Amino acid sequence: MAPSGNAATVHQINPGFSVQTGPGHREGYSSLYHCPEGKPLNFGDSRSNLRALHGLIHLPVGNALLVGDAKQGWNLAGRDSKTGQWKQIALQWLPRQPMPPIQCGDAPLRVAVFDDYGSFGKGVPVCVERLQQHQPGVEVRQLRADEIAAGALRQFHIVVFSGGSGGKQASTLGMIGRQEVREFVRQGGGYLGICAGNYLACRGFAWGLGILDAKTKSSRWARGTGDLLIEAVGEGPALLGLPAEVTTIRYANGPVFAPAGDTEIPDFTTLAVFRSEFAKNGAPKGAQIGSPAMVSGQFGRGRVLCSSPHPEQQPGMEDWLFRAVSWLGRRQPDP
Repeated sequence: MAPSGNAATVHQINPGFSVQTGPGHREGYSSLYHCPEGKPLNFGDSRSNLRALHGLIHLPVGNALLVGDAKQGWNLAGRDSKTGQWKQIALQWLPRQPMPPIQCGDAPLRVAVFDDYGSFGKGVPVCVERLQQHQPGVEVRQLRADEIAAGALRQFHIVVFSGGSGGKQASTLGMIGRQEVREFVRQGGGYLGICAGNYLACRGFAWGLGILDAKTKSSRWARGTGDLLIEAVGEGPALLGLPAEVTTIRYANGPVFAPAGDTEIPDFTTLAVFRSEFAKNGAPKGAQIGSPAMVSGQFGRGRVLCSSPHPEQQPGMEDWLFRAVSWLGRRQPDP
């Protein structure tokens, strides 16, 4: 028998902490959302990425309702996404455990590659293949968003977010997952962003991690795809093994960086700049040329490295990924 109730109802779980059920990140799923100040969320507002900002957990039941109370316990009730039968999933509220400081030591670098909705294309399989070629120096594993939200990053030194959609990656991670990634880096973990993973790292988006003092020059992100020219500058050649001369690299709508001016985060360091550009779909012409293509930064105790183009997929740059994680894991010092 189906439970009765209203999905728009806000339930106070603890004093000052209220939740509401709503649509999940895929068909047949429902999500539980945090309601700031106990006010209902407006899921019809397309201007706000509610899954990224307030999503707590995604579960395989459709049109779910939250039933129960503080004494008897809470359950998420809805139709099972596979069988269509009504089911209840018991929920348990646990205090968030602090993230211990990351210690790399001399053991193999443990690298987590985000592999969930929002990471599309060749990024994940290419990153995994490239890193596995350096065994036993690197141990790599693909992680889902629910594993990250449950604290799995505590087992790793570095996390990689590859190409796809930064907004969809944030949405799949949800509020808890984003907090886990931020705290992971703050406590000494390494963050490698490629293309979409750069948008996720940046300031300027309500759903962004805000671990890099950078923003995008324009909201017109669909600039185009194909080969562009970049030139390594400063520490770029020594740190990442990039050619000293202008070289070709694959590009697919990656961000055009600009300083965000956040006084609480150190300024980023430019490692490579664009020497040509795409300016399709209304993107401003001239904005990309001379802008940072690869940058490094610091967030808390952790290191951040972001590449707008795709060196992991560029012939002749096969070692770029290993050099990047080596620096993030402090196996390769600053030049």
